[in-house]
Amino acid sequence: MKEIREKDINAIFQHFLDAGRVENDPMKQGAVQNYLAYALRDRPPNPVFLKKLQEFIESDEASKFERKMALGALSFAATKETVGLLIHEALNLKDKELRDSAVACVRDVGDIVSGTLEKDDFTPKLTAMWFATNDPKTMLSTAQSIGRIGSASGVEVLLSAALAPDGKDDARREKAAYGLLKVTQATAVPPLAAILEKYPPGSQENTVAFRTLNQIRDKTAAEAVLKWLQTADSSAVPLVTSWYSAARSRPQMEAVQAVLDAKAPFRSEEIRKAFRAGLDAYRAKYEQEK
Repeated sequence: MKEIREKDINAIFQHFLDAGRVENDPMKQGAVQNYLAYALRDRPPNPVFLKKLQEFIESDEASKFERKMALGALSFAATKETVGLLIHEALNLKDKELRDSAVACVRDVGDIVSGTLEKDDFTPKLTAMWFATNDPKTMLSTAQSIGRIGSASGVEVLLSAALAPDGKDDARREKAAYGLLKVTQATAVPPLAAILEKYPPGSQENTVAFRTLNQIRDKTAAEAVLKWLQTADSSAVPLVTSWYSAARSRPQMEAVQAVLDAKAPFRSEEIRKAFRAGLDAYRAKYEQEK
């Protein structure tokens, strides 16, 4: 197996086929599939091999099982070349079963690259896919992947769709809302903070932005919420309780402490008191758990 992994990508692909077709060894074939994915990731394939892999996926000569494994390798590799081919197959494969498999692999891309935007941000490719399809499954998979990646531009796309008025592409609005539920990255904070500050408490826009920021366990998300609540009136007091009810991280608590220690101005003293009470309760719980 070590020798196989060190071979060139064409040879690894042939070993992948032989493991299933000649040796009838599904366990070995699964292991070689992983080697193929690593090779696609670490040794960017030339256009000739990518074309070969595309023809393999689209040909009826190979089994669906093998073609699904090839799609899985494309998503696991998560490079601009492999994701580009995967998206093409998700939009164009004629066989519904295989197309659904490709669509599921697109969703997995978000999980694989989440938090690693410094390597590759697939948001532009996924955004193009989002606008290119009207299929509910494809929209959902794409929205979830965009949400998990969590780039500012991707979250803006999801917010725009999720906050569209009733009757204007309701299916896309619903799928965008599911995508926002996957957002956990600090890179998503700027567009969410902008929506939070622009709309009043209780509005749909403010509620969606606040809820999504609550999912991000990062200091910058806490600072965005704090900044807005400093200017909010007493009608936003219940939101302080809601904010504390989510699982809070230590960096978030440190952001609250810094604001309270600095005696920063609050429009509503009730909101300041609510933050102080929540922080005291958090400390008491933390000390008890220790």
